[in-house]
Amino acid sequence: MKVKSLLTSIFLLSIPLVSLADSSKYKNLRISSFSITENKLKQSESYSGVGIEIRTENERVFIQSIIPGSPAIKAGLKHNDEILNVNGKKISGLNIDEIINLIKGREGTIVTLLIKRDSSVQKINIKRADISYLISNEIFYKNLWQKAMRFKSDGNHEKVIETLIELKSILTQDIEYSNGGHLWRVNIELGWACIDNKMYESSIKYANEALNIAEDKQDNYHVFITHQLLHHIFLLKKNSSLEKLHLEKIMDLDRTYKFLNNTSRINYLQQAIIIYSKFEKNIDKADTYLKKTISEIELSNIVDKSKKIAEVHNNYSFSLQNDWGLTDSKYLDKSLSLKLKALEYLVDIPLENKLNISLALYQSIPLIYSQKSDLKNRLKYLEEGLLIFKNIDKGQLSKKDIESVEEMEIYLLGQIRYNLTKSGKIKEALLYAIKHLNRVKEKYGDSHAFTADSYKNLSLAYSDLNLKDKSLKAYEKGKKISKNKDSKNNSLKQMDILINKFYTIGYLEKEEVALLKKEL
Repeated sequence: MKVKSLLTSIFLLSIPLVSLADSSKYKNLRISSFSITENKLKQSESYSGVGIEIRTENERVFIQSIIPGSPAIKAGLKHNDEILNVNGKKISGLNIDEIINLIKGREGTIVTLLIKRDSSVQKINIKRADISYLISNEIFYKNLWQKAMRFKSDGNHEKVIETLIELKSILTQDIEYSNGGHLWRVNIELGWACIDNKMYESSIKYANEALNIAEDKQDNYHVFITHQLLHHIFLLKKNSSLEKLHLEKIMDLDRTYKFLNNTSRINYLQQAIIIYSKFEKNIDKADTYLKKTISEIELSNIVDKSKKIAEVHNNYSFSLQNDWGLTDSKYLDKSLSLKLKALEYLVDIPLENKLNISLALYQSIPLIYSQKSDLKNRLKYLEEGLLIFKNIDKGQLSKKDIESVEEMEIYLLGQIRYNLTKSGKIKEALLYAIKHLNRVKEKYGDSHAFTADSYKNLSLAYSDLNLKDKSLKAYEKGKKISKNKDSKNNSLKQMDILINKFYTIGYLEKEEVALLKKEL
């Protein structure tokens, strides 16, 4: 995924970033001192200015980019410098046109900008110059760029790459532009274009070239954007170690973290949790990022902060699981504590607003307790979940959510029956076997495969209490459904297993077993 910066009146009409980057801050973008069209340039023999592009954010003014070879470049201005005033006049609250008119002027005259860079503030005097020839180059390069973007809109990735390589070749021969930001941006776009064409090795090549340009210029913002691209590439290639490397660069608080908005920080922090828990198995580092994530969520505009924090805990727990969905025994306690903490964060939220994560937690928590052979707590959360989902106001739910809740009720009834059986509470297990059967018949009808399985479990529950006649009767009903072509599953196999048990406990003789299996 990529988002586009809203650059205007310059050959670079977009800078592709990963979807986590903040695109909203690039609104209100204009070129100061060279925001003119090709036709206007032809009508005028010269055009003087300093050659910067500015953007506004919350009435603050920043330098977005600088035209290579311009007076602004020679004066040492940089991307993301904040302009506090022009010739001693404060510009906060002025519109873009008013600011541009203050900065531009006659060739040879001086304009003084008060610049804030990081924590330092300095006055910079810039001598305005004729930048017409620079704008002519801009128009030439812009046309090639726009040609590449048209191919991109058409989905012709090969032509995008071909055109950008041509543009890169020309830019490389133009020393002033090679030293500017344009060559970096072409490499970045080539990196994304190669991703679209699944040319990952080429994408890495262009991204690394962009990184070298940005680091040579000590441009932290461009370094940050390039690491986003490299992180995305290695995420697609499933190279966790290199993905982690570039994620750490993105999360470098001193250099690049400041460029992320709150939402992007939260998303990247969550990725860090997953990398360090799932791939690195470094719980201490993952916990550090968990704390940072919670802090960012609490500072955010997210409406359901508690729900979001609960989801982060559950995702962290999920990342500790192995390929079969079961939590590695080495991390059982950690995984369980994360899920229980998630439940705490959800306690005051109406169930209809936390349904999906609640379904996941009340299914996974009992499974972990099962792995820990803790049947008491397993039963506690099974029964707690059943009570919650049974009493939910389904009038507040969608049809799909109602389906999920009903399926969860049936699942929990079956798991409680199993838990009670394992705990030796046979009579209670029989009651839940009957409840399970009634609920399954209510939802799926009398001839469904699930109904056959439920009869099988009821038969087992009766047999545990030595109620032979009832056990065999339940078995016969289940067998009848299993043989029905509408039952649609392998419930006959389950009946076969039940026959073997009956033989083991003495309900059936050998000859009866053979006869029943023949019927199946």
